[in-house]
Amino acid sequence: MIPLGLGQGGSLLVGHRDTGRTGWICVPCVPLVALQRGPLGRCFRTKPPDTSSLLPDAKNFLESIWMKDLQLAHQQGLVITGSTKVQEFEPRAFIAILLSADVGPSTKKVFESSNSGLETFVINKTSKQLSRQFNSGPRSVVGLMSGRTTQSLLNTLRERVSLG
Repeated sequence: MIPLGLGQGGSLLVGHRDTGRTGWICVPCVPLVALQRGPLGRCFRTKPPDTSSLLPDAKNFLESIWMKDLQLAHQQGLVITGSTKVQEFEPRAFIAILLSADVGPSTKKVFESSNSGLETFVINKTSKQLSRQFNSGPRSVVGLMSGRTTQSLLNTLRERVSLG
């Protein structure tokens, strides 16, 4: 569920609950509501807000959530970074693998083919952007171990992927 709010001029705010009127939207409904303004007008009991930015704003909101979860999972020791380190572990140690947008084709092939049963996500972050999350050098491969934080991260990633 994604929180929605109305700004000062009646503009739609995605991810904000601290405004006057608020509402929630489920992720599968975002593309549908982005095409028709009526349901949000009923939700906020006002003139329907412009929904043209709903889809990109929802994507950005979900991305910020999973990035926060990734940082928290790293602090909790549930993240292994770097292709060499990830390959040293048994595949069953992980629940998912994240690959950066600029991962090399050979590395991508290794992780997409050898980790049968593991979800593998190519995320919209470069290895340098990922390295900032971990205060390390560039990392194009991230292994996620099981935990509440990583499960939440995976759920958010799946929702983000469902929006395209």
